[in-house]
Amino acid sequence: MKIRKRLAKVKPSQLVGNDPSNPYAGGLVDETTPEFVRNTALIADVMDGRRPSHVRNVAVADLVVEQPPVLVGARRVVRENPSLVEILRDIRAGGDPWAVYRGEDGNLVMFDDYNAYAAAELDKVQRVNVVVYGEAMPDIETA
Repeated sequence: MKIRKRLAKVKPSQLVGNDPSNPYAGGLVDETTPEFVRNTALIADVMDGRRPSHVRNVAVADLVVEQPPVLVGARRVVRENPSLVEILRDIRAGGDPWAVYRGEDGNLVMFDDYNAYAAAELDKVQRVNVVVYGEAMPDIETA
């Protein structure tokens, strides 16, 4: 319970943006970027059935991070908050997938939870579940 009380002191508005005076800045993606707007529309389209998605297990090393500066801030937050790392481990153990999309270059691009990505790096996690937004499940070839 102590963990929840400490985390509850952080207001959601403090987690958004890149204000250097905010100690929690960089914890989430800046909502004003074209990427955020595009990804929000992509997720809405999937939820409304206008676009496909599928879940798969991938190597963390194969994921490209959409906004590297946000990951830098998330790494700092994770290093400074061991209790947050414990919470993220519990979530990861539950198998909740990270949100990704297929970039124009064919790479899977992670855009969802930079703190989870930073904690996975810290824990040297090899593979994670992802949900690929905007892409149908690939056909399985049979021999």
